[in-house]
Amino acid sequence: MKGAERLRMGQVALVSTAHLTIDTYLGFIAVLLPFLVPLWGISLTEAGALATALLAASYFAQPLFGLISDRRGARAFLAGGPLVIACFVGSMALLPSFEWALVWVVAGGLGSAAFHPPAAGLAHRVGGHRRALAMSIFLMSGFLGVALGPLEILAVVTRFGLASAYLTILPGLVISVLLWKYAFMGERAAAVEVRRHPISDLMPAMWPLSGLWAIVALRNFTHQAIGTFLPLMLKSSGSSVWAWGLALSIFLTAGAVGGLVGGYLSDRFNRRTIIVVTMLAAAVCLGVFVATVGVLSIAFLVVGGFFLMISGPINIVVAQEMFPAHANFLASLLMGFAYGVGSLAIIGVGAAADWVGIPITLAGVIAAPLICACLGVLVPREHVYAGKGFPLRA
Repeated sequence: MKGAERLRMGQVALVSTAHLTIDTYLGFIAVLLPFLVPLWGISLTEAGALATALLAASYFAQPLFGLISDRRGARAFLAGGPLVIACFVGSMALLPSFEWALVWVVAGGLGSAAFHPPAAGLAHRVGGHRRALAMSIFLMSGFLGVALGPLEILAVVTRFGLASAYLTILPGLVISVLLWKYAFMGERAAAVEVRRHPISDLMPAMWPLSGLWAIVALRNFTHQAIGTFLPLMLKSSGSSVWAWGLALSIFLTAGAVGGLVGGYLSDRFNRRTIIVVTMLAAAVCLGVFVATVGVLSIAFLVVGGFFLMISGPINIVVAQEMFPAHANFLASLLMGFAYGVGSLAIIGVGAAADWVGIPITLAGVIAAPLICACLGVLVPREHVYAGKGFPLRA
């Protein structure tokens, strides 16, 4: 293996490990709430507000940090983000009240928001001719981090007590030091590119970029809706705790594997075709899941989750290849802001489920992948924007 190739692989491994580490803190809140509710004497509404505040700050602030990091440099955001969320979320159990905790999780979420755009930009930049695969590894690491977060914090709290939750700050500190010392940002070259291609260059591409954004938002909405209400649906049908817990775990894992496979396929095949075909396949499989019961239903749920997330890295890579100088900002729009909007729509799913029931509501949710398949026609093949040539193999 050549030295340059080893360097690229090392950078992908570093930024993916950092993504896994920082996203574990996003998984802390849910399992900490049973400890924090009696500690502070708060209501379930206030408990839900903590989780919402963390995710909202993490998702919706990403475009701002992406824009700044494209123009001013990204090293401080990349290396500082993990340390910020680690310190604030890791120390939350030491706070005296809910009001302080609300401020703490917003600050921690901003650390996450600062990290994600430059991290995605780094994965894109060092991916070489395998950018989609590099992005899929990066994204899958984040999913894995959220899944491992509850196990990490529970291991600390059950062994050393709630007051010792601050010990979880250590992984964030270590990964911040490693990023500061070893991440290759290429900030000087990036600054030149941004001056050469101002943000106004994106305007002629609003239609395809809007289509890519909508696909991400709708896909995340579908994934979140099923993941949120699957346990409740299976519980209401008489399934055991282990049955719905295992079903949820397999569904999430299938999506992560799908994203990794999608990165591999998109470096070799027509990306527009992959998006359209996999979204149609996801809609069919998830439709069978809702319409059936038992083992057959779960089998189609897993396959549907796999197809649903295959196009995960493709949307981001296509946008970044259109405008490499704005890779951080575009990643923040498609990975942060779109995720946030998709997640907020889950409130409406809950309201609909109260009205007509979970199965009928999820049947309606499955229309979202069909819309994604239609929007896939907006994915560009080869375009020239603002007089600059950005060839695409979409």
